[in-house]
Amino acid sequence: MAIDLVTVVNLVLAMTICAVGFWEYGKSRNTVAFYLGAAFAFFGMSHVITLAGLAAQLGLLLMVVHIVGYVLVLFALLYHMTPEAAPEPPKKKK
Repeated sequence: MAIDLVTVVNLVLAMTICAVGFWEYGKSRNTVAFYLGAAFAFFGMSHVITLAGLAAQLGLLLMVVHIVGYVLVLFALLYHMTPEAAPEPPKKKK
C-alpha cells in the first residue's frame, strides 16, 4: 500500500490549523477560532479515512464529514460578519 503524499500533507496542514484554532479559542474564547478548529478537525478525519484505505467503503461518511466541515467554516464566517460578534474598539485613554 503506497502512501499518498498529498493526503499526508493535507492531514498535517488540517491538524495544524485545527490545533491553532483550538489553542486560540483556549486563550481568547474566540468562537470563530473554535468553529474553524472544529471544521479542520473534520477535514483531518476525512484524510485519516482516506489514508486508511477506507474511502471507497465509507464514501457517504466522507461526504457527510466534508459537508459538516464546510458548514462549520461557513458558520464561522457568518458569525464573524454579524455586528454582535465584532470586537469592541479599544477605548481611548485620557
